Amino acid sequence: MSNIIVSSSDSLMGVRVYCGLYGGKYGTVCEIGASSNSLLIGSKGLTQSGRRVVVVWEDLRMSDTLENQLTQAPWHIMDNEPVTSDEVCARLLIQAREKQASDREAAKTAREAQEEENARRVSLLEQKRPAWAKAAMVAIYQINTSDSQTDYFASSTERMMVIAWSKHQRNLFPEMRKAAANIDETAHLAGEQSVEHRENYSMGAGTFLSHHHNSHATGWLIRKLDLSHGMPAAEYRVPEAVKPKQSLG
Repeated sequence: MSNIIVSSSDSLMGVRVYCGLYGGKYGTVCEIGASSNSLLIGSKGLTQSGRRVVVVWEDLRMSDTLENQLTQAPWHIMDNEPVTSDEVCARLLIQAREKQASDREAAKTAREAQEEENARRVSLLEQKRPAWAKAAMVAIYQINTSDSQTDYFASSTERMMVIAWSKHQRNLFPEMRKAAANIDETAHLAGEQSVEHRENYSMGAGTFLSHHHNSHATGWLIRKLDLSHGMPAAEYRVPEAVKPKQSLG
């Protein structure tokens, strides 16, 4: 527990602030800690970082930052808004810490459940894998998590399915398009060469099928995964082979 100053005489205590990152959010300075001797490089050059402060946002999440950071972009002190009382700040802190503890417990439970599901999926895929399979064709639905304001470009995998097996590890677009036709979700990637992407260079996204030129864009992709690196924790959606009908004659 840090040494906390919660006096209304402190000019920052209860001040409303705004942060422009991730769509923008508003919060209140609800806790002020001991001074830091570190230096901060920001829009105003090299300055003393000041004390550590805790901001409680409107959704009851918390940010631990430095006092002088509040006066530098993308942070702003809302001078035109009334200062929140010490009593309200204390109550917000209690609610925020309760939410933080609850969120951590929920995240732990979800993580453990996901680990169990991943293990089940890998086990199933190992059972379904043909002896000759050296690679898996996978359909991936990804969500764009980029933030252009901070030059952060990334995506997260929302869903992954094994939709075909391959006897080799070469990245061949005809094979990818054939696999895309196996499920309704990616059938739209099966017939057009315009969806083919080769980014086999430094920092590139590799070889894949997608309607988007941005490899982080939200949507479906088709990729090939080398199984020598392990089985992915994916759903199994490989169509069952249709057995030919026997002649009655």
